[in-house]
Amino acid sequence: MEELVFVSGNSGKISSVKNYAQAKNIPVSFYSLDFSEPDLNDISYISKKKAEYAYQELGYPCFVSDTGFYIDYYPNQPGYPGAFVKRSGVSSNLEKLLDDMKDVDNRSCRFVDCITYYDGECFQQFFGESRGELATEVSGENMNNAKSELWKVFIPEGYHSTLAGMSSKEMLQYKKETRKNSATVQFLDWYRNNKVDNKKFDKEEVADFFDWLEDFTDIYPSFRNTDWLYSPYEISPLDHIQLDYLDFIYKYVEKCSKRYHIPSSTDIDINYYTVKYHDRFYSIGLGYRFGAYLAVAAKDDVSQEKVLDMNPILQQSFQKKLDRG
Repeated sequence: MEELVFVSGNSGKISSVKNYAQAKNIPVSFYSLDFSEPDLNDISYISKKKAEYAYQELGYPCFVSDTGFYIDYYPNQPGYPGAFVKRSGVSSNLEKLLDDMKDVDNRSCRFVDCITYYDGECFQQFFGESRGELATEVSGENMNNAKSELWKVFIPEGYHSTLAGMSSKEMLQYKKETRKNSATVQFLDWYRNNKVDNKKFDKEEVADFFDWLEDFTDIYPSFRNTDWLYSPYEISPLDHIQLDYLDFIYKYVEKCSKRYHIPSSTDIDINYYTVKYHDRFYSIGLGYRFGAYLAVAAKDDVSQEKVLDMNPILQQSFQKKLDRG
């Protein structure tokens, strides 16, 4: 499966892409690079240059996310700051922004997101827009999923609170309403339809994953696939790739368990299956607390549990490996 890399140092954007990609079963790795943005207030052009640079540095198909913030009636500069959000310093000095806009009655503004994909041959771009108005005061506290400090002064259409000031219920409703217009969702749908090899894992690939898992759980006996979301360099790029396969492995284990009438178990917020590979046991599960995630734990005591034995299932792959020496 071709590796896809999202290049960003923005934790909110990483969290958003991670959740969307996981929901669509698309493996994505995450890397951070320093970019020098072109001196041109054009989000499409800037995003293309960043994607091109990312591909040259990493050598893998990459996509980047750029966000512009456009204030329609900013004094003497309609549409300011546009693509120059970071460069203008607007998001780091909200009080000055609100002071500049204090005498402006029409406070309409919008976020424009641009996703750019580049694989060394072709560019693909996707745009999403969220309209609203500029608040008269800073409100709310950003959570981990916030993409910008501007969330504290942006009130989406149809709402009375800033993004940062929304309740959990309001945020869920807002995400639901804006999902179809999301540049990230548009891109991932295009990528799945045009780039993803939709073949199922064969048994040898599953065995390779469990061979990796044996070594990885010697270091990390239990983990979630989101544990390294905000500190990706704590583990190797190879480990990241394997972790991105975990959602496919979970579905494979789930399918096999149902075939052999092995029930799942539940532990607080996670539904998991217990599997055996060689002489070791693991729980592999899906949880939903604080967002969907996949988790693995090496196990010692399985006396009270139904176990899916992967050894006979993957026996053919063992023989292939022996034949190869």
